[in-house]
Amino acid sequence: MLMMLIATAVFMAWAIGANDSAKAVGTAVGSGILGFKRAVLLIGVFVFIGGAFLGGSGGSPTP
Repeated sequence: MLMMLIATAVFMAWAIGANDSAKAVGTAVGSGILGFKRAVLLIGVFVFIGGAFLGGSGGSPTP
């Protein structure tokens, strides 16, 4: 059950964050501040934290 919840949280974080993450990755990689792999990793971590943990509780009430 826990793995199903984690998989759902990861999918939701990906779906929510994929919309505007390309702007941040493109800017960081294009300016040479970060490499592509590191930028994608950072975006993934912060999108997961923001979408699944900080913003996830307001999406729907728990029964």
